[in-house]
Amino acid sequence: MTTYPAGTHIMYITNFDRSTKVEIECPNHPENKWMTKDPYTSRWFAAPSNSDAFGNPLHDCDCSTGEYVTSTEYTS
Repeated sequence: MTTYPAGTHIMYITNFDRSTKVEIECPNHPENKWMTKDPYTSRWFAAPSNSDAFGNPLHDCDCSTGEYVTSTEYTS
């Protein structure tokens, strides 16, 4: 297992544990927190604190997935 600190660019994570979601954010739009099992192949899920009553993200972000970083420590 490898532990990545908050702020790690997701391109440096070589294996995503499909049983655990990673919380990520765009450094250009840190108000958005996303949770996913694999940011390259999974559907994106807005974290509850950053979504409306229907689970929709509060703000859109069109930045490249490769720009995203972990917003919390992640172990895979």
